Amino acid sequence: MRPTNLMALALLALSTNLYALPTDRDQPIHIEADHYVLNQKAGITTYTGNVVMDQGSIHIEADKIVIHSNDKKVSRVIATGTPARFQQQPAEDKAVVVASGNTLNYQVTQDKLSITDNAQVEQDGSLISGDKITYNILRAVVEANSQPNTKTRVKVVLQPQNRNDEKAGAKN
Repeated sequence: MRPTNLMALALLALSTNLYALPTDRDQPIHIEADHYVLNQKAGITTYTGNVVMDQGSIHIEADKIVIHSNDKKVSRVIATGTPARFQQQPAEDKAVVVASGNTLNYQVTQDKLSITDNAQVEQDGSLISGDKITYNILRAVVEANSQPNTKTRVKVVLQPQNRNDEKAGAKN
């Protein structure tokens, strides 16, 4: 599975639909940046300067994206910015998931995504925000935290599940 697709899967688990558009993983990855460095010996590829990464409905914008690989397999993807932004449409009938934070760190080998520093995930009006949001894919556990001794708190806004159904019914 490609790194952006894995990151997308992790973020999408925060929504009601656990899967991405099935065609996303089959799409080529397109990356644009001001600068590119490949260190084959270390297994690190770095993209800097207005980095834009797309794969199907997945779209990432960051100041910097670093991809760590072992034996040509991605082990970690780190996107940083002020903030780094991620979005994906989980299914054709679902609203786009939008996530942002100063650091998006996906540890592929541990199936864990961490969004830190002004972390936020939003879909269809529902929102989770805090200093850090972590999603463990294998355990299907989402955890949001704020830094100790700060005035920042975790905030969650949940929209009613039948909100879209009611809107559709009102139009008929």
